[in-house]
Amino acid sequence: MRGLYLGLALAGIMSIGQPAASAETVAACTPARTPLDKLICAHPDLRETDGGIADRVEQLRRRYQGEDRRVFNVEYKRWRYELNYCALPAGDPWNKRGAYGCVRDDFDARLRLLADLGSGHKDIQEVAASYGVVEPWYVNELPKLYEGRAVDVDGYIYLRGCYGPGMPRSGLIRHPPLRVVPRPSPYITKEESIEMRFDRIKDYVKGRICDKKTANLTGTVMLDHGRPYIYVPELF
Repeated sequence: MRGLYLGLALAGIMSIGQPAASAETVAACTPARTPLDKLICAHPDLRETDGGIADRVEQLRRRYQGEDRRVFNVEYKRWRYELNYCALPAGDPWNKRGAYGCVRDDFDARLRLLADLGSGHKDIQEVAASYGVVEPWYVNELPKLYEGRAVDVDGYIYLRGCYGPGMPRSGLIRHPPLRVVPRPSPYITKEESIEMRFDRIKDYVKGRICDKKTANLTGTVMLDHGRPYIYVPELF
């Protein structure tokens, strides 16, 4: 699961969902502390693009109002979190493009997206709800946009009342897991969970989940009095 490789994510970046007061670059170069900072700061072209992205982000923040501005900030924070995977160690299975190429590709794609948002060719709410692989915090921030959508939730499953009589058909998907082997990483990931509900579960599946905390779950986002949960007919 990718979150285990980050351990801690987005050091120096504002809390998810909180709008920034002014344009901020991805990398902080004075001094550069994280692997991503060091990577961007070592390449003049990446530093220049980083500044250009920050300027365009601030222009769009000033243009958006109300819910659109909030959604824009949440989606942008997600992108910045995902960008940290580019700075994973060489040879890591989650970084197959190479560190520089990964950041270069993601920066160029972000510039294109910001241009499309600025021109009106793309809608920020549609973009924000387009991700099929999500962490619990992201769905919790955007429940109405994800209602009825199928998603693969990145996290570990914790069932309520494991092995107890009358076990409720519900639990939590948590990211990161409650017990994570410490890793030497400068990142801080956002800890959060989302409820999951199901209709059926076989005994051998119950044992696997209760004992090993199975990773990830594909299901449909549903709302209960405005609060999101992930629904699956049967846990496999």
